[in-house]
Amino acid sequence: MDDYLYGFNNVCVFSSLIFITNIIIAHYYDNDIYVFLFSCLLVTSLLVHYTQNEIICYIDKFFIFLIILYGGYLVFNKGICDCSANEYFCIFTIIITFLACVYLYLSGISNCPYEIYGVYGNHNHALLHFIGSFGHNLIATL
Repeated sequence: MDDYLYGFNNVCVFSSLIFITNIIIAHYYDNDIYVFLFSCLLVTSLLVHYTQNEIICYIDKFFIFLIILYGGYLVFNKGICDCSANEYFCIFTIIITFLACVYLYLSGISNCPYEIYGVYGNHNHALLHFIGSFGHNLIATL
């Protein structure tokens, strides 16, 4: 049995907590939609990585999809406006983080477990959480 996938043995349970930063930053910038979406993602991500429940996994993917759509909408609307050089650099960085997440997920790398300092798990999936969170925090600050 893959014990590293269940309960607190799963490193992704802990890396999911990074979404708290998205909730805080979205709340600071009065983006209630992002607060709601990332609150839902935090709950579903914690549950899916703790239990590996297939139904919760589909709900989790649904909220990921909504966050991608809403984030893309925000970037597109900001990108067509008159932006400063700093804002264009942020948009460029957001695109790089999005492409990195797409690559990690679609290539299957994010689901390949290995050991780091005695902890076996999906460390690349945890990296996916951090990269995605960083990109969406940038979006929230635009």
